[in-house]
Amino acid sequence: MKKSDPKPKPGTSAEPLQTENTLAPFSTARRSDSAPEHPHQNLDRGVRAAKARLSGGVSSRSFIQAWNDWGHHMLQSPGRQLELLEHAQKSAFNLIKYAATPGKKSIPPFEPKRYDHRFNHVGWQKRPFDLWQQGFLAVQDW
Repeated sequence: MKKSDPKPKPGTSAEPLQTENTLAPFSTARRSDSAPEHPHQNLDRGVRAAKARLSGGVSSRSFIQAWNDWGHHMLQSPGRQLELLEHAQKSAFNLIKYAATPGKKSIPPFEPKRYDHRFNHVGWQKRPFDLWQQGFLAVQDW
């Protein structure tokens, strides 16, 4: 201490306290960018990348809140629930009727939209692929 400095208050000291259980000195060395923070960091990054790709970059919290909001509104709309149920039943009955009618006599109950060219190939008109096509279109119509 310099002579011009005031004396420290009793019980304090300008020197750091030395105790029996001293910790190792804190390292200020920076990690290299290539070294992982923990052994499974690459797994974490892969999961986050897959989640971002699946969600289109939308946060999981926003995604969950949107579904929660939709469910809440659906619970408060029993009329809409019945409407959706009736539409699903009608589509299911049409699909079962189509599947039970063999051969080319049956007319497909669901037609793709005019701009939907996914089912243009003739292979989609043969069994079992026509059933898959009609099942997909039934769900899309619902």
